Order: sequence, then structure tokens, then C-alpha cells
Amino acid sequence: MCERCAGGMVFFGLAEPQQAMVPAYKAALQTGWQPLAGVPATETLAALAENTAQFLAARADRVEKITAAGGETVRYAKLVRWLWDGDFCGEVELSYGMSGALAALACSIVAGKRDHGYEDRALRQLTDEALSFGIPVAPHEGRRERPA
Repeated sequence: MCERCAGGMVFFGLAEPQQAMVPAYKAALQTGWQPLAGVPATETLAALAENTAQFLAARADRVEKITAAGGETVRYAKLVRWLWDGDFCGEVELSYGMSGALAALACSIVAGKRDHGYEDRALRQLTDEALSFGIPVAPHEGRRERPA
């Protein structure tokens, strides 16, 4: 998918968190952007400095069956994607862990990347990906990006 930006065409897509994107992720944290996990930027930067590979591994996809309280086997999924347009734009996350419930979606956009429609695009793309895994999620209808 491409979007016209500053007179040119810019690629926009989602990617699993990866080493090559970490410098741009760190730069976003240093500008005050807040990741979805709710961990303060200073703690996130410290975790990256301590062990980048472990930090990235904690954000790897998880789609598995787990046994819930009461012995019921339920499907659990957590997908994290970083938004990228040639630079880090934010992150989108899907969480699912209840039998019969719809998955929850959340998105956080870096301040300088808001008002480009990235949140809508990211939520649509992650919705499509979730459906391909068989994870029940309501179709994304679109919404206005929220200010910080």
C-alpha cells in the first residue's frame, strides 16, 4: 500500500518487530512516544540496552491453546506489529484469550506520523491477519486517530 506524502509516494506497512527497526523505535521513545505496553519510555530503553534480542523475543507472535481456570482449553493469541513508512510510525497489537469473545485491537502512533491515516490502515491490516489465523475479530470500520 502506498500513500502520497510530501509530493511523493511512500510505502506503508506492518512488520513484526525486528533488529533493523530498533534504532528508529528507540528514537521514537526518546521523543516521548508511549508504546502500548504502558511501560515508561525510560524502562523500555533500559530493557533494549540490556538485551535487545530478549526484548524482541517478548514481542514475537503467540498463537496457542492454553488451559484456563476451570480446565477449559481456550485459544490465546498476541500479535504485535510495528508500523513503518521508511521510518518507525508506531505499533499495533491484537490480544485474544477468551473463548467466544472478539479479539481486542490497540494502536499507538508516533506524534509526527498522526493524521496520515496510519491507524486505520494498521488496524485493517491486523484485522485481516487475525482473521487469517482464525481469530474472531470485528471488521475494522475506521476511526479518527486520537491525539496524544
